[in-house]
Amino acid sequence: MTGNTTMIRNARNRLSGVSVAKGLVLVLWAVCLPYAAAVEVDLARELDPPVDRQTYFDTFPDRLKPLWLAALAHRESDLRREVAEQIIRAHRAGMDGTQVFVEPLSEIVSDAKEHRLARLAAARALIELEAKSQSVALAQAAAELGLDGASLIEPSLAAWGNDAMKAAWRERLKQPPPSRRSLILAIRAVKSQTDDRALEALWELLDGNRYANDIEVRIETAFALAEIQTTGNEEKAIRRYRAHSESLAERLLAANLLVRHRGERTEGVLLEMAHDRAPAIAVVALRRLRALDARLPAEVSEPISSSHDTSLRFLSLEFDEAEASTAGVARIAKLLADRHPQIRSLAGDALIRLDVQESLSESVREQSSEVLHGDLPRGIEFAALVLGSLDHEPSADRFLDLLDHEDAEVRVAAAWGLRKLAVGATAEPIFQRVVANAEWLDE
Repeated sequence: MTGNTTMIRNARNRLSGVSVAKGLVLVLWAVCLPYAAAVEVDLARELDPPVDRQTYFDTFPDRLKPLWLAALAHRESDLRREVAEQIIRAHRAGMDGTQVFVEPLSEIVSDAKEHRLARLAAARALIELEAKSQSVALAQAAAELGLDGASLIEPSLAAWGNDAMKAAWRERLKQPPPSRRSLILAIRAVKSQTDDRALEALWELLDGNRYANDIEVRIETAFALAEIQTTGNEEKAIRRYRAHSESLAERLLAANLLVRHRGERTEGVLLEMAHDRAPAIAVVALRRLRALDARLPAEVSEPISSSHDTSLRFLSLEFDEAEASTAGVARIAKLLADRHPQIRSLAGDALIRLDVQESLSESVREQSSEVLHGDLPRGIEFAALVLGSLDHEPSADRFLDLLDHEDAEVRVAAAWGLRKLAVGATAEPIFQRVVANAEWLDE
């Protein structure tokens, strides 16, 4: 079934440009051949003539490394910059032995007289090569190359777990930095390293007056606190949430404090936040509940399934598939007609996966058939793709009727569905339609 779960988006993407008459010919072609349960939509235009796919791969001349090493030692800064950029590209393309460039690149990074663009390029190359041994040189360059250098280097040093700048990052949280961007870099760094010695300074940033009106700094701070302090914030979060019921920013901060928490108390607080009138807050709470594999009560599931917010409907789909109930199947089937194309596609994939469960198969087919017999073109189109991929032969008559639908994409989906079902009784009606629409064959 793994292949079948990609059926909806594959069929939708690859059939959209096929004319109705040609779609009918493809149906006839399929009916005349022995039926095989395919997971890919195979169109005649892709099979005739057959095209062998070429395999491309990168090779590197033997003299390239010595040439680049010589160029890195050249007096021209711009040449050294270009070589550093080419080393990055070569490493990503799979060149072996790129560690030979680490020392000369580090010399460029450490040279205060070098042009800053060359130093930045060399630093970028060292980061690409994961040259953790050069962390001290990189930390010094981050301090000398201004905000550009700090933005490039500091996140990598933090991700590497390097201690070279830990003290500097903590100090930056306490004292007004040269720029708010520098402060955000420090917040992200202590978050990346889960530095619990920064907790006091982070809480001061969140609750103090210095950045009371700077929501970006405070949101970043809440992210860091959630990552570092993964227990014990429930009461602080719920107090903040309830005390600032009219403040979107404060409620959002409260929700983000819990994005790494778990437990019964956490789930209770998040469920309260999931009812929030602001989708941005409900999404934060629901994403965490989904990560905890929590089940939603009906009073939450129903509203988010029909919400005007796309993110909430995405989450509704995930919860309903995980719940694997007949009520969830009904909500997913309604999303086959969703105004967002990716939700329609994912809803179809989910129904195909749920059909594997014997207890849900009948519900999946009934709900999909109800949409197929409805009057919403996008719902009809995706229901046809679902039922065709599930080999639901009772849909064959409806597929025949849909060949006259006013919507071209519905007609093509119906034609594909007939081809997929390959019901013998539909061969004659299909043939008659092909004959009636065969004028283009004489062109």
